[in-house]
Amino acid sequence: MGQHFLVFEITEFEPGRHISGTGRHPFIRMFGPLAGTYAVTPRGTNAARLVVKLNVGNDGRWQRARYAALAWGDLIMMRKQLLTLKALAEGHHRRTLPGQVASRDAG
Repeated sequence: MGQHFLVFEITEFEPGRHISGTGRHPFIRMFGPLAGTYAVTPRGTNAARLVVKLNVGNDGRWQRARYAALAWGDLIMMRKQLLTLKALAEGHHRRTLPGQVASRDAG
């Protein structure tokens, strides 16, 4: 815990299930208080669904304006981020044969 993951500091982690965190200081200054979870749900033997949930503070006029800006910016950035995570997961899956542990330096 306490490690950085994107704009978050990790507060909870369960391998193969989810990673959750709260906003790191520089990002809190930009966007206000925020927290997020990336959760994975298995979908059959060779598929999974990744869901992201963000909680952003929304009290006060200034905070609501930052919230709206974050939502529009996130629409673009989150898609790129999820496609990157998908490619990394698929590459990891292809390099890992059944019954074998993947090497960190494989690829």
